[in-house]
Amino acid sequence: MFFLGNDLLADLRQRLAAGGKVCEMECKPEALRQVCTQLFDEFGCAFATLVVEDSEDEAGRPLWLLTYVFYRDAGPPWIFLRLHSRERNPVLPSISGLANGPSADWHERETEDLFRITFAGHPRLGEFVLHEDWPEGAAPMRRAFDARRRLEARLPEPEWRPPTVVEAPGAFSMPVGPVFSDFAEAAHFVLETVGEDVIRTIPRFFYNYRGGEKIAEGEPAGRALLLAERFSGTAAFAHGLAFCQAVETICGISVPPRALALRSLLAELERLRHHAATIAGICNATALA
Repeated sequence: MFFLGNDLLADLRQRLAAGGKVCEMECKPEALRQVCTQLFDEFGCAFATLVVEDSEDEAGRPLWLLTYVFYRDAGPPWIFLRLHSRERNPVLPSISGLANGPSADWHERETEDLFRITFAGHPRLGEFVLHEDWPEGAAPMRRAFDARRRLEARLPEPEWRPPTVVEAPGAFSMPVGPVFSDFAEAAHFVLETVGEDVIRTIPRFFYNYRGGEKIAEGEPAGRALLLAERFSGTAAFAHGLAFCQAVETICGISVPPRALALRSLLAELERLRHHAATIAGICNATALA
C-alpha cells in the first residue's frame, strides 16, 4: 500500500461514504497504475478524460500537472486524480493496458503528440494527431511552442510503411483514403485482410488539425468563442454553448432565464438537424436518393 500523507484509498472510501459530489486526490507517478486498477475494480469507476497543464514554478523550472478524471455510473462522486512531474520530458506509466483502461488509449496518444509526454508501456505512440509532415518533436501545445513561427516542412520518408498487426499466410494491407468528406472528419483506413475477411482496421484521423487550442491562448473570451464555434460546422452551437458554460462556471456568472430558454431551443434545433442528416445519410447509402 502506498501513502500520500494519508492512505489514499482509505480516504477515498470515507469520501464515498460521505456522499460528496467531487473527490480530489494526489498521486505519485509510480502509484498511478495501482490506484487506477483499484478505482476500476474496487470502486467501479470508468475513465472520463485526461487534462494536461504545462506550467513553471517560481524558479522557472518545468511543472506538469496531469489530472485523470473518473466517474461512476451509479452516481457521484467525480474523482480527480492529480499527478505532478518536474521533468522536462516526463515519462509516465500508461494505464491504457489495464483491464478497464482502453478508453485512455487515445488520450495518452494525443498527449504524447501534443505535449511530448511519453507513456511507458503504450504500444502505439507517435504520428497520431501530428502526421509525418510535422517536424519530429514539435509538441504544439507546450508553453514554449511559438504558434507564429513557421515550421519547416518534414520531407517524406521513402521507406515509410503503415503499422500492421496481422501476420498470416496471404495477409495484406489495403489502404482506403484519405477520404475528405464534405462535413465529416477526413480519414484514412488501413484494412488488414486475409482473403475476403477484414481482420483489423487501423484508422488515421486529424488531417484537419489546426491547433485551435494554441491559437485560443491569451485571446479574449469573445474571440475564443468564435474559434470554438468553428471546430465543427454542423455542431457550431453545441461547441459554442459548451465553451460559454465553461467560462460562466469559472467566472461565477449566472445566466438569465431568457438566455437559458433560447439556448435550449437552439440546441434542440441543432440536435434535430443531426437526426435528419443521419436519416438522409442512411438513405443515400442505400441508393434511396
